[in-house]
Amino acid sequence: MIELPMRGVIDKPAGSRMAASVSGTLTDTLDVSNLKATLGNLELTATDIDTDDEPASAKIDTNNFNLASVAPMVTPIANYGIAGNGRTSRQRSTDRSFA
Repeated sequence: MIELPMRGVIDKPAGSRMAASVSGTLTDTLDVSNLKATLGNLELTATDIDTDDEPASAKIDTNNFNLASVAPMVTPIANYGIAGNGRTSRQRSTDRSFA
């Protein structure tokens, strides 16, 4: 069993949907190739994951989800009254400059 430190980040009410699956290889290090996660009606997929360099990077896609139903479960943004719909499709960037 792997435990992730979620205290102070996710506050999921009982009965709310939350799941994650990870695929990759474990040799001397853990190389994650694919991550799928759900939180409420948010469905997120991360592929082309690179954790060898900092900052880590990945291609991230989500469905079109209701922000008002997900935001209260994400502690740092829970009190902002965020509403509307959200969706992201972010290509992995190899540009690591912050200019």
